[in-house]
Amino acid sequence: MQDPHSDSSPLNVESTPMLKRILMAAVIFVVLGGVTTYFLALDGGIEEQYGATEGLEEDASATADAFDIKDYTVATSQQEGFSTFQQNAAGFQMDFPEDWTYEAYSSVIPVMFRSPSEGQTEGFVENVVISLEDVSAYEGLTLDQYADAAYGQLLSAFPDYRLLQREKRQLGTYDGMFLVGSYPADENNVVQVMSLFSIVDNMVYVFTYTHGDGEEDQFATT
Repeated sequence: MQDPHSDSSPLNVESTPMLKRILMAAVIFVVLGGVTTYFLALDGGIEEQYGATEGLEEDASATADAFDIKDYTVATSQQEGFSTFQQNAAGFQMDFPEDWTYEAYSSVIPVMFRSPSEGQTEGFVENVVISLEDVSAYEGLTLDQYADAAYGQLLSAFPDYRLLQREKRQLGTYDGMFLVGSYPADENNVVQVMSLFSIVDNMVYVFTYTHGDGEEDQFATT
């Protein structure tokens, strides 16, 4: 993994209540950076706030420098039934089911993957979000400290959030932290959020998998 480099990019966000809460749950892990403007954009709709082609202000990015979110490639994975998404500017890659869709959002959320709607809980689509945060201003920050801060932010944003599991795990070759929790996405759906994050060269890489209650799918085993 390498540090993102500079190149600002526009953010395009659907303004549905459930998607806003899902993205908030993922971005809430970006707990130390300035993301208030980002939440305002989600709340009001990006086209209302900035127009169709404008991006966020520089201080809305949680990374030290914005980077080109379009600098990615997608190829067939060696794992049958999967494709490989590689973000060249941010320096990460992951496999995802080949029938899932993907979309680049911003330097805070370089990519979001969504499952096909067939067979999903009504009004909810299983998804994976990757988010980034530059923590170079917090020298010596540990995984436990970051997890504590993320948990506090989740409770603040979602008072009925329940932490179900927390343990150390590997993220590739790096030490990571694994959190599992649940919260109501709307009046009809309780979702479970599985997050795995690691701190590499002062950058926090967060992989967040959200699914309907009792609906773990292919990402749960990859």
